[in-house]
Formats: sequence, structure tokens, C-alpha cells
Amino acid sequence: MDKKPLMKDENNNYLYITIGRYATEGNIYLGLVTEDDSYCDITINLQDVYKPSKESVYLSADLPREVLYKLIDKEIVSDVLWEEQYNMRTYKLVQIFPEHLKDYLFQEQYDEYFLEKDYEL
Repeated sequence: MDKKPLMKDENNNYLYITIGRYATEGNIYLGLVTEDDSYCDITINLQDVYKPSKESVYLSADLPREVLYKLIDKEIVSDVLWEEQYNMRTYKLVQIFPEHLKDYLFQEQYDEYFLEKDYEL
């Protein structure tokens, strides 16, 4: 499986999804990168804030609107479920759909984050 770009930025660079885990609480991190540099964070780690499932993530308050719309359009994330007020900012909660995110990750990334034996889809 090849990694597909999500979209192009304002300079016509391809943007790719990157995945990781936050050190505290183990929540999923998603970001966007170009081939050469970081572009933006998709998610933010809000500690001790309720999430209904492992696939639920809070979006960075600085996430460009067009990126959110593209993520929803590609069914990588759900529509916004609710908004959380946290430290003078408001963050949107969405659900990740791993089966659609899979097309935008390398197979080994998908396997590492979504096929762990303690992770249930």
C-alpha cells in the first residue's frame, strides 16, 4: 500500500497525514506534513477530558478549516460531535474512522496504531 496525500497546500505541496501517540494517556496524534517539513497538527491532547472512545480525538484549535472539511469529506473523521471549552480555547471532538484513514498511512503505520492486540476497532 502506498501512502496517499490528503490534499495540496497553498504552495501546491502535497500534504500527508502522520500518526503517533501522545506520551500522556496514549491518545492518538494526527498531523500533516509535506515531504520536507511539518505543516500543522490535526489533533491536540486534552488531558483528563472525557472522550467516548479510543477513536475520539480533539482537533487543534488552529486546524485550518479547509483541512477539517477535507478530513470529513474523505470520511477520515466524523462531523463534529461536540465542542469542549478548555483553557480559554474551544476544541472540536470528532471520531476517527481507521478504515478510511488506512489509505493515507503506510501499512506498517496502520498496523502499529490500529492492529495492536489491545486495540479494538
